[in-house]
Amino acid sequence: LDTAKYTVTYEQEQLDGTYAVTAVSTYSGTVGNTVMAPLNTYDGYTTPTAQALTILDDGTATVIYKYPRRSYTVTITKNEGISSVTGAGTYKYGEPVALTATVASGYTFYEWAGGEDSAEFTMPAEDIDMSATAVVYAGYHNVAFISNTGMGIESQSVINNGTATEPVTPSRSG
Repeated sequence: LDTAKYTVTYEQEQLDGTYAVTAVSTYSGTVGNTVMAPLNTYDGYTTPTAQALTILDDGTATVIYKYPRRSYTVTITKNEGISSVTGAGTYKYGEPVALTATVASGYTFYEWAGGEDSAEFTMPAEDIDMSATAVVYAGYHNVAFISNTGMGIESQSVINNGTATEPVTPSRSG
């Protein structure tokens, strides 16, 4: 029985929707036999249905497998102090993701937490849940005291909405 080669080409979808060759494998088998061309698997891509091909004596039998990118979801939770967020939605595997959070008045941004460490990342092969957190802005004010005696009184640093401590009444001797 004669044997001949056949070729299997594997193409992955690019972010622009075109396909690029990822791998080309050559196999051999008995001429005239019908075989199922082997599949590969790739994280973030949908594996196509296996195709049968008949091995030709001239070695020209070919199968091209196209692997479309999978889409995954980014969800964002607004915690206290966050007035709005953007960037939640559906993204293709490998697509850049940028999240933003608008902080409410009186708060300062604290952190993004969840499946990724920052607000800008490349979409992995899984759904991502993120949360934006802010904390109450703890601004300080410098409180200065003026003495009618002309003596210096030490100033105090007081947190927003806090209360300064009454200074000791200055006294002069002599």
